Amino acid sequence: MQPDSPPGPCLRAVLASGRCLQSMPRSGAWLLCLAWMGLIWFLSSLEAGTGDGIPRLGFWGNFGHAGVFGLLALWMIAGLPREQGWAQITMRSAALILLGVTLYGLIDETHQLYVPGRHPSGLDVLVDALGAACTLWVAAYAARPDANES
Repeated sequence: MQPDSPPGPCLRAVLASGRCLQSMPRSGAWLLCLAWMGLIWFLSSLEAGTGDGIPRLGFWGNFGHAGVFGLLALWMIAGLPREQGWAQITMRSAALILLGVTLYGLIDETHQLYVPGRHPSGLDVLVDALGAACTLWVAAYAARPDANES
């Protein structure tokens, strides 16, 4: 990308979202992360097929894991130290976030052993980790001065 060429619409959306998240205090990001983990735990506690009026979609049960755990990674990223208004995603911090999200995915699947009608899935943990990895990649890439949409 030329140094003076404007980013495309997708990159602009990612950058605007990142600036919005980075405007909250780091402690707020970690509270948001904990709240999100609580919501994941609550949803995993619902018996299969019930949901107290919450419609169950096949998408949510399978592919939704990537988005849900990708958001968990995003909230963790927002809690990282910042430089020039953007989270500093180092190899170490990325590995720790990926490990944390994957471990929480494993805990979530283990929790489902004790929920009637629910069954743990190693594939779900893999999709959780993939969602987190994609989120980390996009956030790290968007921070680069040469980021573009091509």
